[in-house]
Amino acid sequence: MDIIKRVENGQYNIQLVGKFTFADNQAFRQVINEIAPTAIKQIVFDMQRLEFVDSAALGMLLLAHDESLKHKKGPIILQNPDGQVRKMFSIARFDQYFQIT
Repeated sequence: MDIIKRVENGQYNIQLVGKFTFADNQAFRQVINEIAPTAIKQIVFDMQRLEFVDSAALGMLLLAHDESLKHKKGPIILQNPDGQVRKMFSIARFDQYFQIT
């Protein structure tokens, strides 16, 4: 998976491209650790180009949710999930933890 990061208007935008699996654990954790010490209060994961997530990816997103709460970053937005990704979020009831747009 490719991770494209940018900050604009006080928002940390992270575009996830490809397949998000256990193999991406270290890179994803690094992104989350980069956000923690910043003053940014809004985190958006753009998933328009994300094709697939596995159960490990779901766990990593929940870790991001927990870190966001711990560091008072506000709600995480999961933007533009489609296909298998949206289906996995529905099965996992992610709407209880994230804003999905």
